[in-house]
Amino acid sequence: MRAVEYGMRALAKKLKVKTRHSLEFSDWSQVIGAIEKKLDLIKLKPRGKKKSEEWEHYSRALSDCKALIETRNRASHARGDFSEPEALGVFNRAKDLMQHLSQIVLEV
Repeated sequence: MRAVEYGMRALAKKLKVKTRHSLEFSDWSQVIGAIEKKLDLIKLKPRGKKKSEEWEHYSRALSDCKALIETRNRASHARGDFSEPEALGVFNRAKDLMQHLSQIVLEV
């Protein structure tokens, strides 16, 4: 989950989102909310094929971050155990997200 958090914050920096506190001191919900607001603004602007594809990539990453926050809360706050298949599913989703973020965040 810590790796996903770094990825989520890298996405927020790429999108130049603003949070109430500095990005480093904002919690997951604040960062996800700021990314969501930024994507809502981007969606409203006219865009061509390239910008539409970028928005799709960002939107997919946001969706994964939102799904993983619930898992993070469950694990970090000892709100439940994970079966082996559940743990493997979370691992794979986090891995897929990080691979996806490495493509879109590291673009020059």
